[in-house]
Amino acid sequence: MRMMMMMMMMMMLTSMATCTECPAGTYGQNCESRCHCRNSAECHPVTGECICSPGWHGDACDIRQLIHSCAYTYCTLLFFTEFIDTR
Repeated sequence: MRMMMMMMMMMMLTSMATCTECPAGTYGQNCESRCHCRNSAECHPVTGECICSPGWHGDACDIRQLIHSCAYTYCTLLFFTEFIDTR
């Protein structure tokens, strides 16, 4: 009887410790939460935190980083071209 009880406890612990990787775009317990990351950012499978691609930052990686190590006129041009409507 004691051996059977131990085997049942081991089976329960094993089934509770089983983890599976979430499909892309989901995270959290049972992969029920949707990721909100943008611009090719990776989503942490447990917390949902966005891991931004180079050149992006912000909670959802939706803010483009400005270049700081360049000539003033070139940086100004890059900054203002972000706001030009090309339609």
